[in-house]
Amino acid sequence: MRTPVINKRWQSLLDRLAKAATAMEETLGHSDVRTRQILDERAKLMALAVARSRSEELNLEVLTFNLGSQRCGIPTRFVFEMLALPTVTPLPGVAPHVLGACSVRGQILLVMDLALLFGFPSSKQDDAAIHPQLLIVGAERPELGVVCQGFGQTARLAKSTISNSAELSVPPLGRCAAGVTVDGLLLLDGRELLKDSRLYVNQSG
Repeated sequence: MRTPVINKRWQSLLDRLAKAATAMEETLGHSDVRTRQILDERAKLMALAVARSRSEELNLEVLTFNLGSQRCGIPTRFVFEMLALPTVTPLPGVAPHVLGACSVRGQILLVMDLALLFGFPSSKQDDAAIHPQLLIVGAERPELGVVCQGFGQTARLAKSTISNSAELSVPPLGRCAAGVTVDGLLLLDGRELLKDSRLYVNQSG
């Protein structure tokens, strides 16, 4: 008479064990799904961090142009405009690299020949990009006009591609050079350029 009772209890125990095993499998399954979700989220965050890091590395936007035969660039935050070279009125008693003054929308700007000041060779006369342009630079407002060649193109430079050396800091470049890229682009330091006393008539000597 006790055998059916024992069998019933045993079957009940087996059923509970089976339910526990099923619940454990479901928990483990949910854990695997959650683990995959966490890993996917971490992968997305890592990809975002890498993209942000690359963006920060490429955060130097410059305008490229030619000074004589030398390819140059200057951060765009110092660039106000580039236009065809207007009529320049010579000034008496100034240094040779000071070409004179011009009027741009009613504002008088000094015009500089930086290729002459820095000793860069002239471009070939048959170069299609020889057409002179006026690059207007400044910090908070237009301060200076620079004669250059080419029509100006914007580019983004990775900081890792810019190198500097003591050779760039000697005259006539001085502090105006911020570095040079592997392909020979000379990066000008806009802030130091605008502070250079050679670019102001009342301080030239």
